[in-house]
Amino acid sequence: MLKTVKNFLLDFLYPALCIGCGQYLEKAETKVCYRCLTAPPRYDHLVCPTCLARSPKLTNTCHPKTKYLLAAATSYNEPVIQKIIRQFKYEGWQSLVEPLGDFLLHPLQKILRISDILSINLGEWLITPLPLHSKKQRERGFNQAELLAHYISNKTGVLLLKDNLVRVRNTLSQAELPDWQARENNVRDAFLVNNPEKIRGKNIILVDDVFTSGATLNEAVRVLKTTKAKKIIALVVARAR
Repeated sequence: MLKTVKNFLLDFLYPALCIGCGQYLEKAETKVCYRCLTAPPRYDHLVCPTCLARSPKLTNTCHPKTKYLLAAATSYNEPVIQKIIRQFKYEGWQSLVEPLGDFLLHPLQKILRISDILSINLGEWLITPLPLHSKKQRERGFNQAELLAHYISNKTGVLLLKDNLVRVRNTLSQAELPDWQARENNVRDAFLVNNPEKIRGKNIILVDDVFTSGATLNEAVRVLKTTKAKKIIALVVARAR
């Protein structure tokens, strides 16, 4: 009885509000209302990371130097998506991994359906999170990409391989840099693969939260390709362009 009264008083004094629209939430742990979660567009198509042209199959992109395809679940231009990702990433609201992970499942299920049509076995895929440098991860307390990777691995049964692709340089924040060349230089040689034999001959789903310029993902893909990884798809919650 005392616990019930306490919860009633807390709900009355500090009502749970949706971080997207500010409306009252019946369940505080959800953080986001159904309307805000369903309003943003959902994408399931693969695109070339360089020009964003659609790629209907798991084929090479239209730019030969681009060694991967991009699957972005929605647009980062949606204000509610920006709010959710920022609260998740910078404020430590790890309960938001579920709604963000559900966004990722939409394009991932399309990828796995295409794989089945092409007779690509589920065991040929690995899910790998884009790593943070150890110092940055200690400061933040978690790697948002790793939490998302765990979530979709549990939902799909695709094997999660973490701590193999590692970040060996603590680079500057890409958002602080003025242009593409500066961002490319910033992340050059920032990644390393610990056990190349675990990746050789596998298809990789490289998970991150937001795709902006693509410089970081490009460098991670370059390093993965040196281990003889086959197809690589960058799976992100949102793309900024």
